[in-house]
Amino acid sequence: MRNQNEQRRRISPALPLAWLARVLRVLVGSPARALRGTGKLVGDPARQVADYWRSERSTIRQGFVANFISALTSLVSGLVLAAMTNRLNMIEGLFILIPVSIGMRGNIFGALAARLGTTIHSGLFEISRRKDGILYQNVYATVLLTIGTSVAMGILARSVASLLGLSTVSLWDMIVVALVGGILSSALVLAFTI
Repeated sequence: MRNQNEQRRRISPALPLAWLARVLRVLVGSPARALRGTGKLVGDPARQVADYWRSERSTIRQGFVANFISALTSLVSGLVLAAMTNRLNMIEGLFILIPVSIGMRGNIFGALAARLGTTIHSGLFEISRRKDGILYQNVYATVLLTIGTSVAMGILARSVASLLGLSTVSLWDMIVVALVGGILSSALVLAFTI
């Protein structure tokens, strides 16, 4: 009996160390084995990268064209704003509409593109003029959002201009400017998005 108790006392300090070693082997061993296995699969990393870029050539080309169009339209809008400097100086309140209208178009048509992309990838997209069709409903929602946010944008821009003490046009003129600008630019962006 005494020998068994002494043996238990001798083994007990080593027992937690043995468990700790096993736990460490489980935690560290699996990722290390996984890395060794991945290393065997990736024989030549440079070749794998080249193969990847070769397979994504069309995606890169499409992204380049989209970014080129975006840069070109930004350049044109910057030139138009530069030509309108005197007009914007005369009516300072109109300047408030510029960043808001750019953001509005990005938010509305980014969401439209995402919804259409989802329907294309899920196989539900079809081009039709039916009122219950996905394309019709999305375009209808986009038009309503453009009109609603343009009106709200005009009201808010007039309010902010009044609060800041900027000289600006009347509320109705501001709403008309925001609405006409929103509809004209949204028609172009809607065509590109679809």
